[in-house]
Amino acid sequence: EMFLDSHADMFLFSRFPRLRQPEEFASHSLQFWKREEFATNMLCWTKYTILASLLDAEGPYFSKTAIKLHKAILGFCGDKNNPHPNSLAREIVATALTISADTGSSNQRGSIRYGSTNIGIDVRDEIFCLLMKHTTANPSAHSVSQAWKLFGLCIQFFSAGEDLSNYVHIFIRRNAPSHLKQKLIDAMYTREYEGSKTVPPSVDQIPLLISNF
Repeated sequence: EMFLDSHADMFLFSRFPRLRQPEEFASHSLQFWKREEFATNMLCWTKYTILASLLDAEGPYFSKTAIKLHKAILGFCGDKNNPHPNSLAREIVATALTISADTGSSNQRGSIRYGSTNIGIDVRDEIFCLLMKHTTANPSAHSVSQAWKLFGLCIQFFSAGEDLSNYVHIFIRRNAPSHLKQKLIDAMYTREYEGSKTVPPSVDQIPLLISNF
């Protein structure tokens, strides 16, 4: 706590070393005339879906997973129409829990194998990065509120990797609504201490799990 308080500026989201370079992130768009805009908004809310992962992780399948996760976040938060937002929330948590960190594979039907043995951690970190992006410069109060509920849901089931953890802590301290900051911080410490859960929630459990956030 004291270390984070005195070194907070070291852990600004934009300084996380495993993020893509904005120009490289924007280069994945075929709309070359918009690449400057895409680079500028890499770490800010956008209503359009990302074209590549925020994290510079190996393999094209990682970006495909990140894009799918971002679509789910936009749908849950109401930026894109979806009749089943709680199903999207479950999908996000399930993706984080079912991609194994030690095998680099998904245990679901149609599994994907990745090159990185840290893929499970990378996916969880990508989710937290996407949520930090979504709650930055977002003009919609409803969308922001939903994103913090999703933040709270995720933290109840899995934690950020060691490299990202301090960045998430500082982001919450500086950006979370005042009535949620301590709840989110306490939930983070609990999950870091107890480890990630292994079973995602059911769709029916989602409303209760997010009710405190």
